[in-house]
Amino acid sequence: MKRKMGLSFFHLIVTFVAVRIIQSQTLCDRQASPEWHPQKHTIQVNWTLIGNICNSASECWSSHGGNELNKQPSNFPQICPLQLQLGDKLLMSADETFKSYGIKLFNVSKDSFESCSINGDLLFPHILKENEEVEAKWITPGHHYFIAAHEGDIQLCQLGLRLNVSVKTHLCQPSPFLRLCSGNGVCQTSFLEGAYHCRCHHHYSGRFCEKFDACLENPCQNKGICLSNGSTDPNKRTYKCLCPPHFTGPNCSEIVGKANCVRVCENGTCVQMSPTSFKCICGSGFSGPPCEKTKAPCDPNPCREGGACAESPKGFAMECICADGTVVPECRRQQDACTPSPCLNNGTCVSRGTDYVCRCLSGFSGRNCEEIIDYCRQLNIICLNEGLCLSVIGGHQCVCGPGWIGELCQYVGDACAMRTNSCLNGATCITTSQPTSPPQYTCKCLPGFIGTMCEIEINECDSSPCQHNGTCYELVGDYECQCPAGKHRLKNVSAQFH
Repeated sequence: MKRKMGLSFFHLIVTFVAVRIIQSQTLCDRQASPEWHPQKHTIQVNWTLIGNICNSASECWSSHGGNELNKQPSNFPQICPLQLQLGDKLLMSADETFKSYGIKLFNVSKDSFESCSINGDLLFPHILKENEEVEAKWITPGHHYFIAAHEGDIQLCQLGLRLNVSVKTHLCQPSPFLRLCSGNGVCQTSFLEGAYHCRCHHHYSGRFCEKFDACLENPCQNKGICLSNGSTDPNKRTYKCLCPPHFTGPNCSEIVGKANCVRVCENGTCVQMSPTSFKCICGSGFSGPPCEKTKAPCDPNPCREGGACAESPKGFAMECICADGTVVPECRRQQDACTPSPCLNNGTCVSRGTDYVCRCLSGFSGRNCEEIIDYCRQLNIICLNEGLCLSVIGGHQCVCGPGWIGELCQYVGDACAMRTNSCLNGATCITTSQPTSPPQYTCKCLPGFIGTMCEIEINECDSSPCQHNGTCYELVGDYECQCPAGKHRLKNVSAQFH
């Protein structure tokens, strides 16, 4: 019963720490579509619980991917997931607290990553210090899961010391001697894709952006029909326009015969382009072939910052109705010091004319909320009985050594867990002390053993149980007599002869 009470206190502490971390959310900052970089990069990961810990799919993956997020291990505290290119160098470091405390990193399966089970391989044979390079065998293409532990204790992993690393290669060129995406696109990936792929520039298509389509946006005017000739050379004209009656030219922009031009060009001037073709040049206030549209003052929209353009009833004047409901010419405003916000870590920016003030969330300070408050150092918190003080965002918490519980690790939770091999030779350890008393336990020995820790094996032959000069052989919790010739032991009755 006492052991169960100690465990419940322990789970209460872990839950309290998790709640403190969750209350101060971290939104992982990442590009939606990072681009492949030809030069290999060196990526540094700092193992710490102060900042860069996310707790849910929306925080860890920045809401990219919709329902695909359900496939990602993310609804628990963890270091913001990391994405690498194949060939990048990955360096690991521990913060000052964990350097002195001592943590080791393990490469584990996805299930063990979620449950914080240590059943994988060590990344390094020693405790993590600073700028330890991860071997290439741990960062091959695919997902890799790393967790931290202190002497087999998984509390730190449960608080967020675990990292999901995805390593990607690119599929952007058919040969290493050709340009990425044929020079007609960018090689990018989203965070939930397994590799980098080509995003083609306008008019280009194909897996490697090798195809050019000039008809993607119809260049033919006056309802002409665009036909592509299939050429992949953008320097050659790769389309042909089938023009309707009375129109001609490469883009059907010219009118056949002056009489036809004068007939359709009511709001413009006919200019001769060839012996048989003319072009309608529109007058002021008109647009579109053949100058039949009145040019609207709101086309294109001159209003900035999402303002709505409103025309006068006769269509000759306009005004901008800005997003906040005010009417300002073209919605031009004095530069707002809070746009974009300079405040970090979800701080709120308050504009003060040309200056600003950041209102920081709990746990942050500095002009731009860039500093994380170290409560352990600031409040001089001392965790007892070899406990470790961790500064979490908005507070602090003691991670207690085995068997200790309480805000400062001052109470006994399980005296049997405080030392390894507290009871020997298969004995059962029973905690006998109260939480506020010094740690005490007793060992319930198996038959054949005695002592405080059941460390002494009883020698049943010491009492010379064998009669008639029989030889005694000591067994675990028992003995056996070898009788002299002519004597034998009665069945199931030790040391009785006839």
